Amino acid sequence: MPMLQPLQKLLLPATISLIILLAGCAKPPQAELAAARQAVARAYAAGAMELAGDDYQAARAALRNAERLSDRGEYKAARDILSTAEAQAKLAAATAREKRARIERERLKKKQREELRRRQELAAQKKKHRRTAKAKPKPKPEPPAPVNHYTVKAGETLWQIAARPEVYNDELLWPLLYKSNRDQITDPRKIYAGQELIVPRKLTTDDKNAARAEARTSGIYPLSGKPAPTN
Repeated sequence: MPMLQPLQKLLLPATISLIILLAGCAKPPQAELAAARQAVARAYAAGAMELAGDDYQAARAALRNAERLSDRGEYKAARDILSTAEAQAKLAAATAREKRARIERERLKKKQREELRRRQELAAQKKKHRRTAKAKPKPKPEPPAPVNHYTVKAGETLWQIAARPEVYNDELLWPLLYKSNRDQITDPRKIYAGQELIVPRKLTTDDKNAARAEARTSGIYPLSGKPAPTN
């Protein structure tokens, strides 16, 4: 018996340590479970189910397995698997974030390329439009509609009125105006602002030729741009 006492003294600390260790292992791994569950939840929130499916499913499977072991009281085995589940979930979350960032970069690049292409197309269209507009002759304005009456403006003469496009567009036809308005014009060289002149319209070619001949021989038509004499 005296020989056993030293041996007991040596084994006592080891026995106590083993008891403490076994007591610790006998407790459910609540902290480890919480950490693993949180890691899996964060991986899900990061989009790991779609972007890192293999790692995410492995983490979930490990977590479920650890939960079953813990429910059966196999706490040590559960702890070992929970550490793997947490690490796998963190890897899945990191992979998902990296892929999401890459997808966003590609989306922005694509958007920039499309915007550049749209601007180039718009610039090309504007350039083409300018070339077309420059090459295309401007349409001539529509001639004014013929009038049957004309109100004299200050400083105008019968030949100036006859030359207007809405009257005859021919200054040599002023005698037609003079003859149709003899009731208010005594001298073809003297008309006044505000006079309302009749513009005859039912004219034959002979009527026009006769008026031109009369204008040329009247002696009052302003040949070569010289004003007609007033006496």
